[in-house]
Amino acid sequence: MDNAASAKWPALHSRGNSYISYRLNDFILQDASYLKIRNIELSWNVPQQWLNKKISGLRVYVSGQNLHTWTKYKMYLDPENVNLSNTDFSKQSIYPTPRIFNFGVNLQL
Repeated sequence: MDNAASAKWPALHSRGNSYISYRLNDFILQDASYLKIRNIELSWNVPQQWLNKKISGLRVYVSGQNLHTWTKYKMYLDPENVNLSNTDFSKQSIYPTPRIFNFGVNLQL
């Protein structure tokens, strides 16, 4: 027979609100640790001998933001978007942080 310390499922309460059943136990707690690649930029300065006399510098670059997140956190898509002040957990953080890529050329005359 399970007791309160060894039971797998929390005790059910009929208080008119299903949130009450989860509020007072650790049944829905999850490991929210994560590792994230937030920003990466790679650039290359073109050697001066490859440029003509009118161009003093040329840099080509690519950058990315929010490229990948490693987490075991299952309740939300992005562990950084958790809104703890909101009790309606099903509707918060439903969209992940956008992944952004930039490509560019910096030309100096």
